[in-house]
Parts: sequence; structure tokens; C-alpha cells
Amino acid sequence: MFQPAPPLPTAAPLTAEAAERWHAARAAHRWDSRWLVLLPVALFVLVAARADGHDVAGAPRWYESADVVLAALVAQALALLARPRGLPLTALALIPVGWYVPGVPDELTRWALTLAQTALAAVLITAALGRQRARQQLTDLMGPEVPYPWTAAGQPSPFAEHPVRPVGRRVVGLVLLGPAVTAPLFDPSLLVTAAGVGGTGVILLASAAKAVRVRHSLTERPGAPAVRVLFQFDGGPKAGPFFGGPRWELTLREQHTWADGRWGGEDVADDEDDEDDEGETDGEEAYGPVAGPPLPALLYQGPDGPYAQLLVLPPEDDPGTGNPGTTGTWTAVVCAPEVRPAGPVAAGDPAAPADPGAPAETPTVPMAAGVWEMPRPLRLLCGPAAAVLLAVLGVLRAESGWWSGLLQPLLIGGIALVGVVSRLGWQAAVDRDGVTVSAGLARRRAGWEEITAATAEGGRLSVTVRDAGALEFGGRVASWFGVQGFDAAALAAGVGHATRHPELRPRESRPGPLGHPDLLVNRISLTAYLVFTVLHFLAVRGGL
Repeated sequence: MFQPAPPLPTAAPLTAEAAERWHAARAAHRWDSRWLVLLPVALFVLVAARADGHDVAGAPRWYESADVVLAALVAQALALLARPRGLPLTALALIPVGWYVPGVPDELTRWALTLAQTALAAVLITAALGRQRARQQLTDLMGPEVPYPWTAAGQPSPFAEHPVRPVGRRVVGLVLLGPAVTAPLFDPSLLVTAAGVGGTGVILLASAAKAVRVRHSLTERPGAPAVRVLFQFDGGPKAGPFFGGPRWELTLREQHTWADGRWGGEDVADDEDDEDDEGETDGEEAYGPVAGPPLPALLYQGPDGPYAQLLVLPPEDDPGTGNPGTTGTWTAVVCAPEVRPAGPVAAGDPAAPADPGAPAETPTVPMAAGVWEMPRPLRLLCGPAAAVLLAVLGVLRAESGWWSGLLQPLLIGGIALVGVVSRLGWQAAVDRDGVTVSAGLARRRAGWEEITAATAEGGRLSVTVRDAGALEFGGRVASWFGVQGFDAAALAAGVGHATRHPELRPRESRPGPLGHPDLLVNRISLTAYLVFTVLHFLAVRGGL
């Protein structure tokens, strides 16, 4: 017996303005590509060529050879291909490696490594921050969760019948990782090979874990945040706002259809390929009648989130009657979490086939004021501990050149110390006057009128301030130390709503000042390190 498909749930529409803001926020997206792997490959060739015949004389120890740098470049190349979270850290970590590892052949190679890794870090950080801002904008637009189609139809998830079991990747990953860890212990000359083999094993294990994670929402939750879009094929599967051209290039994985009152699977993709963020799709042949004019659709999760996207197309028109949506068939297509920007908005606006609907809901009560901070002992000790460690490294190195013995430790050591105290010694408060962050060497405050957006990624909160950069705090280290009550995603959403709606701002003021005596300890630690570095340099050169 024919059973018509239930109507699509209601969700906020993706407007042309919101799509344009998303595209503008995705800074440096054209550079955010796997082609960046060519940079560490070129550096590998440079170091290998310059290292031939330039081994450190009288220093046969493995950590004084160029193999350390070559292994690090191999690991970075694999990371750029796999594109895990925290990718900018690979470039930031290789900057001190290029300066401090004795096996770098000469100053030319040292400068090439440093400048190239600095440029790569700038590109990756810019792209990552842009992705965070764009995702937070979309999260605010989507609002609360919307039931999945099978939940609305009173049925279990159809994807539970097709679980992801990446057993092959796990087995091969463990087989590669074991020898890669043990081989250099017996033969240090195998370090570069072990880095390549072990890195491949780590990537396989990580991709297996990701394949399970991105599918989790489709099988364990009744719904997810969603946005209404127009879907079409225009050189590939794309989605965009109701008025304007497509903005997101999707990567399709598998589809299910609702027909005769139940869900059924079609063209299930190989689960072993779920982690390929930018893989090719089978296009129209594999995913049914999706070519033609734009169709209204519901996109769950949205791009660049932690879970797979789900694109739900409405019932098609019955060619026999001409009545809209009478075939009783839904199409639900799973897409990879990541998207590629589809380019600028088209000049013409396609006609909207349906009313975009109401905007996303916002909270009805003001957010509560609060203070979040790292543990006090950690805030007080991280600066002195970092200064002592850097000073010990400087003593062990004991260079007499102006650059390598003085300017380099002052510059790199100072930046490293500030970075450590910023990550481990922060305090933050949100109250009726705005957002205050005490981190590193300074305390910054932004009033509500100055705040333009708030984003969260990897447990780190970034509050964008008009004409003044951003206030940042949190991170994965905060979860390791169990910062009480700190939820970066929830706090970013609350700050975002309060920025747009003054009635939702906290009504209380924060209790007491932030950063005392933490900032004083950090400043004394930095000053002591800089003074010690100068005095030690003069002693090495015989000036003291």
C-alpha cells in the first residue's frame, strides 16, 4: 500500500548573506590543500643533498645527524596528506627543530627550513582560524537540533544496518607501527624509514577511528542541527543558499531512500574510504536522479563539523499527475564532513522553490556570568619552569656567535616562553561588561559592542574583537586539567547570541580582578630568562 513520505522537518534557511559570510570567513582556503605536501618534500631533497658530506665531525650520535630533520619532514609530509586536526602544530614544531638540531648541514639549509616552516605555519593557522569562524557562524545559524527523517517517521536509523568496521586499517596500522617503533632502537640509521612506515601506520589507525566517529551521529542520536539549502549538480554535487549560487562542494558517500513506509539502502560506498576528505564521487550514476534544476533539501550537521553530513532530498514530483511530492520517496545521502568552497556567488538568483522559513531560535534567558581558569599552581609555576628549561638548553648549546648564541635564543626562547604561559596560565571571565582574558603577559578586555563573533574548535574559544584581533583561551590542555565548568562550544554559542541580542548578556559583574599575581610572575620569568641569556652569552665569549 502506498504510504506518502512524512514532510521535511523545519530548519533555518541558508540565506545568501549567511553563505557570503561563511565564504569570506574561510580565509586562505585556496592554499589549504594537499598540494602543500610539496613543501616538506622539497625541503627533504634540500637537506638530503646538503647533508651529503657535511656530517658533524666527531659526533657519531644519531641525534646529531641529518636523519632527525629528514624523519621530521617525512612525518610532516604524511600529516599534510592525512590532514588531521592540529595540523599547524607540525610546522610550528619544525621551526625549533631546524634551529637547534645539530644535524642541519649549514646556515643556508637552516634558514630555508625556518622560513619555509614559518610560511607554512602562517598559511595553516590562517586556514584553521577561518574554518573555525565559518563553522561557528553556521552553528549559530542552525540553532537547536532537528529530528532525523527516520526519527520523524518513527523508525530506527537505517545506517545502523551498515556499521563501519575498519578492521583492515586497524590491523595494517598496528603491523606497520610495531616495527617502526622498535627498529630505530637497534639501528638508528633506520630512523627516516621508520618515520615513513610508522607515520603510515598512525594515519591508518587514525582514519579508522575517524570513520567510526563521523558515523556516530547517524546511528546514536535522534537528530542534529540542520540548515535548509538548495542542492544541485553543477560540475559535481553542490549546495548553497535559496537565493544565490552554490557555495559548498560536497563529497557523497552513500544513500538511503524512504519508499513504501520504510528506509532502504542503495549504493553503499566502501567504508574503507570514509576518511578521504576530498575523494571523488560517482556523480549522478551512483546517487540517483540528482541532476537538473536546484532542489530544496535539508543538510544536517553542516560542513567542517565533527560528524558526517546528511543531505535529505524531498519526494519527487509524480510525472503522471504533475502533483509535487507524490512519489512517496525521500533520498538521504551521507556526505563527508569537510567541504570545499564552490566559488563566488553566481550573478543571477535562482527562484526559490519554497519559503525559506523562520530564522534559528535563540535562548530566552540571559547567559550567566562566569570565570574559568587553569589550576592556580599551574598558572604560577609554568612561567618559571619554562624559563629554567630554556636556560638549561641555552647552557647546553653554548654557542658564541651573535646570531646562534644570542639573538636566536632571545627570539625563539622568548616566543616559546610566552606561548607556554599563554596556554597553561590563562584566566577568562564573561560578565555584563564583556569578555576579559588574562594570558601570557597581558590582560585584555573587550566590551560587548566591540565583539563581532565567537568560535570554538578543539576546545579552544576565540572571541573576535572589531579592529583588535581576537581573545583566545582554552584548548585540549584545559580538558586534561579539568577546568571546572568550561565548555568551549557552549560558551562560544552563548557569547555569539549575547553579541547579537543585548537582552541575553549577563547581568552580573565578575568577582575580583584577573591575572594577579600570575602576570607578574610571567613577566619576571621572561625578564630573568632574557637577562640570563645575555649574561651567559657574554660569559661564553669571554666578556665576563
